[in-house]
Amino acid sequence: MANLIISLDITEEEKMDFIIEKTENYVGWYKIGPVAFLKFGFCLIDKLKKKNKKIFFDFKFFDIPNTVKNAVRNCCDIGIDMISLHILGGQEMIKEAIEEREKTNKITKLIGITVLTSLTENDFGFSNIKKKVSILGENAFNWGLDGVVVGGEEISVLRKYPYLLVVPGVRLKKENDDQQRIITPKQAVKEGADFIVVGRPVYDSKEPEDCVKKILQEIKNG
Repeated sequence: MANLIISLDITEEEKMDFIIEKTENYVGWYKIGPVAFLKFGFCLIDKLKKKNKKIFFDFKFFDIPNTVKNAVRNCCDIGIDMISLHILGGQEMIKEAIEEREKTNKITKLIGITVLTSLTENDFGFSNIKKKVSILGENAFNWGLDGVVVGGEEISVLRKYPYLLVVPGVRLKKENDDQQRIITPKQAVKEGADFIVVGRPVYDSKEPEDCVKKILQEIKNG
């Protein structure tokens, strides 16, 4: 069954503690990105690790190979379970990141970013996001990444590859926010998602526990 990752894009300490408290009995994975990390730093990582939770460190590394290699080493050193990096960083960047992971912590998963779910075809100079995702996904497979982050509309394009599909932009219903290419948990699982990432529907809910239960039920139904 697919795993639910709760995204912690939160900057209020009281709210952060509340969301973790209300959801920790139901999920094993949390996503930390720049919003939360720049506010809480390593204290948040330590807090989750003490609860035996797994961490998706979603910093979408995209830089020269040496910089990304060193960033991956630092993540591996502190026990991060999954790291995102841009496939557009190129083969050498990916190669050095994988080599560093192999030397430092082989358990850590390296996941490639395809096309952000906040983007539509109007945001690019081309008309076919699925083709773009297909090319990036094939590169990710050929270069040895453990999986990719892919929008719900493109899951079927990449499910032929035997790697992990991490799907953000998951909503129980259409929301008025910046996510454009969205999908429901049930649909994502039916299409073949291994992980689904949900943030705002959970942490903006007055009853985050109930929201998580609904998502998990949809995952089960999928």
